[in-house]
Amino acid sequence: MMPDWVDEAAQRDALDPLGWLPDRYSHPADTLYFDGNSLGLQSDTARAAVLGTLQNWAELGVMGWTETSPPWFTWVERVSAQIAGLLGAVDGEITLGSSTTVMLHQLLATLHPSSGSRWKVLMDSSAFPTDRYAVASFLQGRGHNPRSSLVLVEPRSDRLLHAEDIVRLAGTDVALAVLPSVVFTTGQTLPMEELTRDLRERGVQVIWDLSHSAGLLPHQLHWDRIDAAVFCTYKYLNGGPGAPGGAFIHQSLWPVQPGLQGWWGSANERQFDMTAEFLGAGNAHALQLGTPSILALSALAGSVSLLSEVGIEALHRRALDLVSFLDALVRERLTPLGISVLTPSGERGGHLALAHPEAQALSLVLRDRRVIPDFRFPDIIRLAPVPTTTRYRDCARVVSVLHDILTTEAWKPYQHVRPDVL
Repeated sequence: MMPDWVDEAAQRDALDPLGWLPDRYSHPADTLYFDGNSLGLQSDTARAAVLGTLQNWAELGVMGWTETSPPWFTWVERVSAQIAGLLGAVDGEITLGSSTTVMLHQLLATLHPSSGSRWKVLMDSSAFPTDRYAVASFLQGRGHNPRSSLVLVEPRSDRLLHAEDIVRLAGTDVALAVLPSVVFTTGQTLPMEELTRDLRERGVQVIWDLSHSAGLLPHQLHWDRIDAAVFCTYKYLNGGPGAPGGAFIHQSLWPVQPGLQGWWGSANERQFDMTAEFLGAGNAHALQLGTPSILALSALAGSVSLLSEVGIEALHRRALDLVSFLDALVRERLTPLGISVLTPSGERGGHLALAHPEAQALSLVLRDRRVIPDFRFPDIIRLAPVPTTTRYRDCARVVSVLHDILTTEAWKPYQHVRPDVL
């Protein structure tokens, strides 16, 4: 590491008002973890919450649904309310369920018109694969050919999406748009409020995928009049592998008539009436389907309690500082060695996307050296300095390791290796 950057990182760590926060998380031993944008690390509060739930299960069995404090029966509402505070939503606009993909299918089934002249769905061609699979299969299930009913926005030569291209393609036959708040490859943020407004003026509702921003960016979903959104809770919300998926639907779209119905979407006071007719909750909780995993919810509740204590604004400030520091290091030390930064400085989420022709080989060397990055085909390494778990000195060290790999060409023996997981 260059001494000036080491000193700068040490000074920043010493003055960091949230310097205590990474100590509240378990870190893989002797590892630089820069993949929190794929799976966040475990907090002490999440661990304690799960152990407490296991104890309640041991002591109460089925009576835990009513006799824990608070009762398991209301945990979805309780944890959703905690997350609403981090996403700028009001009570009842957020719910939790099976997975992000299931929640996206549910919102598509709920918001897509069953008839009329609008049926197409607009999305970006670089969308996370599950979003595209979900939209294509949904359209096919409605009797539409995905090849002609899916309108795709292509990045420009700068590999970025441009808002005017998205709006331009929203024709009179487009009913919905599915767009990312943060593009998962490049780390670019999109202007959610502006795009939602402009597309609404064209008669298009927007379902936002917040998977790379929930728990990181200071959203104001209710006050920005966002129509709907899905998100995962295992990245920046640190809910654990396979943690519940989330959905948001604006209060102006209530009462919610879910396209897919399940008994856990019933109004709480009527759920055990077991009526033949579905009597939904009316708000976002009507989107729930089956019985939630209480163990999964407990980990998420424990994690979110710590995030709420810190506050989303403070988390976002720390995220911006960390990413800016890492960006400055990369540009000075690595761009002369063939690395280019794809993430635009004025439109940044929580990770930097670094492009290099040998990105896959570089990522393999990094893992062998106990650095956990993320590779995205064909040439992107994602580095996420997560505000809850990363220190400034970690940023300096990861750039130092990459600098050594590039200058010594240590990646060459890995050129033709195709690993199972990256």
